[in-house]
Amino acid sequence: SRSVMLLVDPASGAILDANQAAAAYYGWSRERIRALNIYTINAATRADVQAEMERARHEQRNHFLFQHRLADGSVRDVEVFSGPVVVAGHEMLYSIVHDITERRRTEEALRQSEAQLRDKAEQLAQVMLSAPEGVLLLDTLNHVLLTNKRAEAKLERLATYGENQRLLQLGGVDLDKLLTTPPEGQWHTLQVGQHIYELIARPVESGPVPAGWVMIMRDATAERAVREQLQRQERLAAVGQLA
Repeated sequence: SRSVMLLVDPASGAILDANQAAAAYYGWSRERIRALNIYTINAATRADVQAEMERARHEQRNHFLFQHRLADGSVRDVEVFSGPVVVAGHEMLYSIVHDITERRRTEEALRQSEAQLRDKAEQLAQVMLSAPEGVLLLDTLNHVLLTNKRAEAKLERLATYGENQRLLQLGGVDLDKLLTTPPEGQWHTLQVGQHIYELIARPVESGPVPAGWVMIMRDATAERAVREQLQRQERLAAVGQLA
């Protein structure tokens, strides 16, 4: 069998037998393993190991998570399935051992990644809430993931949605066009009735492919009106100087 298997005396902890897979895994010969005690291999305290063996012996549990020492001194995370078996009239414990070290490392890496993502999401949410402009976060399929209040108000006026609430247009302009570099200046311009809106989008970097988009939206109506008024005054002043 490729599975690591041990036969243990629950009274003394002595390892009575081990298969070849166990010898290959632990790094000792089968003869050497048979001379060892389970307390030598198991990194838990003797009391904890005894308690778990009693549970396995009385079939209260058959699945355990331990750390086992190998011949080279390294410690591996293992999943052990154990239960009682009668050999030559004596009750023993059989144990099937699976190495889950890489699985545990992957799980821990995922937990850390999820924690980092939560932290980043919370930071982004705080930035968005305090931003003076409308800010929204889109996923790669153009679904709105997160917005601040200013962006929500603008979306109510400008947004056209498709199936599954996928954002299709803003102010009658296809979203794909608004996710490109503006033809002039830093902002795309939308005119909806008497209102002028300015928008800019930047990809959320995640390797070679964007993981989504951050879009900033602002109502530039008043600003444009002031700018045009100043330009008119400048032109009138220039004409006056020529006269």
